[in-house]
Amino acid sequence: TNLSRSRLGIYIAPTTLDGRGPVKMIVDTGSAGTFLNWKGVGDMSMDRSHPLVSYNTESIGVMGADNNALALSHRFVVKRRVNFDSSSGNVGMFAAGLD
Repeated sequence: TNLSRSRLGIYIAPTTLDGRGPVKMIVDTGSAGTFLNWKGVGDMSMDRSHPLVSYNTESIGVMGADNNALALSHRFVVKRRVNFDSSSGNVGMFAAGLD
């Protein structure tokens, strides 16, 4: 996998989601979910009006270790496949129950 490190020392991998991207994503093996900013959504050739991006009808928020809080207004749900190295296509996984 083509990993790099951010200026904060966090591992980052180029990732495709359902064949869209690549987007730079943080590698966090303990995460239950992940978040994209609007640049990441744009890197997947989508925007908030795309049919695969839906508005969250219930309030969802996150707070980072830096005490910055974010409201998560929209979502994109991976339907099929996540690839962590978009250049080779060799490292990936299928979303459970969708094969």
